[in-house]
Amino acid sequence: MSDTNFHDARHPRKLRHVSDPKPKTSSRNALLGLTTLVISLLVTLGIAELVIRIAWTPPSTLTTQPTEQHPFYGWAPRPGLAGRHATMEFDYDFHHTAQGLRGVELFTAGRPATIPHRVLFLGDSFTYGNGSPDNETFVARIDASLADTQVINTGANGYGQRQQLAILDTLGAALSPDLVIVMFFWNDVEDNFTASAPDFSVSEDGAATRTDLVVPATFDPLAHRMDSYRVDTNERWLRRTFLYKLIKEGARGFRHRWFGGRERQIRTTQQRTAAWAVTENLLHLMHLRSREIGATLVIVSIPDYERVDPAGRLKGQRPINIDIEQELRDVCLRLDIPYLDLLPELKVRQAAATEPFYYQTDRHFTPLGNVAVADLLTPAIESWLRSRADATRR
Repeated sequence: MSDTNFHDARHPRKLRHVSDPKPKTSSRNALLGLTTLVISLLVTLGIAELVIRIAWTPPSTLTTQPTEQHPFYGWAPRPGLAGRHATMEFDYDFHHTAQGLRGVELFTAGRPATIPHRVLFLGDSFTYGNGSPDNETFVARIDASLADTQVINTGANGYGQRQQLAILDTLGAALSPDLVIVMFFWNDVEDNFTASAPDFSVSEDGAATRTDLVVPATFDPLAHRMDSYRVDTNERWLRRTFLYKLIKEGARGFRHRWFGGRERQIRTTQQRTAAWAVTENLLHLMHLRSREIGATLVIVSIPDYERVDPAGRLKGQRPINIDIEQELRDVCLRLDIPYLDLLPELKVRQAAATEPFYYQTDRHFTPLGNVAVADLLTPAIESWLRSRADATRR
């Protein structure tokens, strides 16, 4: 009788467990799956990059870098430049003179006898005119409205009172303006506080003197210069792809609407108080330097979009940063500097207008906003010039 369970110990059988793992086969399958996934992802991204390149051109690839390094101002508009500025909201051409100023007009040292008045504008990107072509900035519109006055735009992206004071110290002295107008925006307070140069102080003889470096006597701020900007060729390959640019540039409006702007460096009342102390000192120095060159200094505040139009509400933006009009008024009163607050009248005009004065995402003036500012400033400039003339006659 046979027994199927009988086991002969003399001839042991090698038992095989069906559940034993197969390490080599499993590793090969996992590696193959991962490789397939990576290749599929790369192919998908490659196809997406190709489709985007066919269907869309990133505005940043059309935009000309407008500034370059400057030995005494930190940075300045590139001289002799004909460029283009494109974003999702606007697309326009711009020009810089060989003297590195916005527009096409060249200026001579001193005020020619044929020109009754000269007005020098100091400011940041609002004054420079981001968002509008040369002849549609508020400075250009004012220049066109005042037939007997030469108006000069020295605005540049990112300038605060430190850079403006450096401009006033050299270029202002060369131009001999009757009126110096500082276009003040709320982020100037933070820029003045966080930066350390250009730096000025009051010398023993009571003059505003630069202390971080010495500008040589041979420097001619009105000399015709060559563009020295060099394109950065070390940009990472990922940043050169249109897919990256689509995510970065196309999502900017979404990011602003839902997440707001970047966190500001002034976050407490103590920081704000310290920042205003620095700013008041810089405005005092600008007042001194203006008088030294025979000019009258005026301060004009440019309000934030949110302050003018309810549609300009930006998530995360705090009053501690953007509410500057009253504090600036108090500073100007203490320093005896004429001050114009554009906020009240811009609010009234914006409420009656059918189009916005500011771009929603870029947040600079639209051409219509520039019209409104020029309309407010032109009669004010005429009044300041009359007051100066009356004071001179007395």
